[in-house]
Amino acid sequence: MRWQKDTIYEPVDFHKKFMEDHPEPTYLDIYKDPLYTKAMLEYAMNDTEITLELAKLMYPVVIGREQLHLFKKECNLILPLFRMERVGLYVDREYIEASRIKTRQYILRRREELSRLVGEPIKVGQHKRIKDLFKERWGVVLQSSDDRALASVSDQVHRMQQRLSRASHS
Repeated sequence: MRWQKDTIYEPVDFHKKFMEDHPEPTYLDIYKDPLYTKAMLEYAMNDTEITLELAKLMYPVVIGREQLHLFKKECNLILPLFRMERVGLYVDREYIEASRIKTRQYILRRREELSRLVGEPIKVGQHKRIKDLFKERWGVVLQSSDDRALASVSDQVHRMQQRLSRASHS
C-alpha cells in the first residue's frame, strides 16, 4: 500500500475520537450494568489467580535472597493500603506546605554554597560542568558527578582536613 502525500495520520486525534466514542465506565456504570459486572468479576478472578501463581514462583526467590522480613512488611501493608485507597487519607496541608518551603530553602542554600565554592552559579543538569570544575580547580578527575562520586570526594577531603588538623596540633 502506498502512502499518498496528502494522507495525515494523527494518533492523538484518533485516541481522542476513540475515547469520545467509547468512554471509560465509572464505578456506578460497573455497579449498575450486568455486562460490566461480569467483566469486572472475570478480571478480578484472573488477577487473583495470576497473583497467586506469581507468589508461588517468587516465594523461593524471597527465601533464597533472605528477604522474608521485607515480604512480611509488605504483607502487613496490604490491608492499610486497601483501606487508604477506599476511604482516602488525611493530609496535613499546613505541614506539607511548611515542609515544601523548608525543603526549597534548603536546596537554595546548598546551591548558593556550591556557587560560592566554585565561583559561579551551578544549576541542575550541569554534570559535565561540575566534572570540569573539579578538574580545573582542584585537580580531581571525576568519572561521574552523581551523589556517590561527590560523597567519595567529600569523604576524602574530610579525612585530609582531619590529618592536617592533627599535624598542626602536634
